[in-house]
Amino acid sequence: MDYITLDQLKAEVSESVLLQLADDGTGNIDTDLLDDINRNAVGEVEGYLRGIYVLPLVSPIDPIVEKIVAGLMYSSLYRRTAAVEYLDLMTETQAVAVGKLKDISRRIIKLDHPLVGDDDNTSNSFRSITPDAKF
Repeated sequence: MDYITLDQLKAEVSESVLLQLADDGTGNIDTDLLDDINRNAVGEVEGYLRGIYVLPLVSPIDPIVEKIVAGLMYSSLYRRTAAVEYLDLMTETQAVAVGKLKDISRRIIKLDHPLVGDDDNTSNSFRSITPDAKF
């Protein structure tokens, strides 16, 4: 999985809940299913970060991104079960994750990762380019 480990996901979503949502039929967590759901979550995250941050993000991953990926994965796992009683909670979980992604793309929330075009990889600086005179 990208941007989050299984242990980090278990810390966000209890292992027992994760097992209920991603049981492979043998009483174990279906890691192939988690990989697929993670790819979708990472794709959504990178869609918001593209053009702002250098992708893929490199370790250590900002904890904000880890929580966003966990929220998106958790929401996707619940939607698979069609558990109507949790639909509002999952919609809210997804909305919070997407809201944070929008704040990152608007640069309201800043990640501790290199920005696109940031040659020295420091996010506390800017680069000014002055064109050559044409006369």
